Amino acid sequence: MWCQVSAAAVHAAHGDVAAFTAGLAARVGARAAGVAHADTRYLANEAESATELAAVAGAEYGPGDRG
Repeated sequence: MWCQVSAAAVHAAHGDVAAFTAGLAARVGARAAGVAHADTRYLANEAESATELAAVAGAEYGPGDRG
């Protein structure tokens, strides 16, 4: 019957959608992990730069002397 063919097609389409959704979720998760890692590196770099700048500023002016 035609309704059985239609039901089979819908069932197959649901499987395709589920597979696509799972693949997309994996890609989004991987991208989010990469962004989080980059953010961590950025923050560490900013902290290191601030420390280096403070050391240079302290050497330039001396303790308690800010120009």
